[in-house]
Amino acid sequence: MSTDPDQIRSEIDQTQRELSADVDALTDKISPQRIVERRVRGTRTAMTNMKDRIMGSTSDAYQTAAPAASGVGESAGARVSSARDAAARGSAAICTSRAKSPPRRNRGDRGTIPRL
Repeated sequence: MSTDPDQIRSEIDQTQRELSADVDALTDKISPQRIVERRVRGTRTAMTNMKDRIMGSTSDAYQTAAPAASGVGESAGARVSSARDAAARGSAAICTSRAKSPPRRNRGDRGTIPRL
């Protein structure tokens, strides 16, 4: 131990700060409100863990659903592509049939004699 008064005061102040922190921690630990908060938190955690064991966790559902959703997207993309191809074939067939058929007359052209 030091005989220097400033050193002694410094050690006393440090000891007081440490004791104050210990007292605050004990007060927090034995506070009825804090006890209830800790028990509620522990119960929630236990119930969440039990639910996850029984029903599976949300991360399990995500890992299961992600590949399925990816497959749906790929399937939808393939169907859109095949629909686009079918529409293009249908359009080409219409153009081909129009080219082979005689030209259509307008409604006003029926029964009239063409002018020379």
